[in-house]
Amino acid sequence: MHTRMQGFLFADKGYISKELFLRLLARGLKLITGIKNNMKNVLMILQEKLLLRKRSFVETVFDYLKNK
Repeated sequence: MHTRMQGFLFADKGYISKELFLRLLARGLKLITGIKNNMKNVLMILQEKLLLRKRSFVETVFDYLKNK
């Protein structure tokens, strides 16, 4: 039995790609990134915005644990 993953993927601006977004969405995953200065602002639900803000905190903790 093949299970389908569902959820969010939080990434930095370097991963922004419409093709990647659509491939992940087809698998049940939503790619959430910040926007670049030259990009059109797309509405994001509050929960996604708050979780995106926490991404940098999680990366800081991972970096600390990795280098400890």
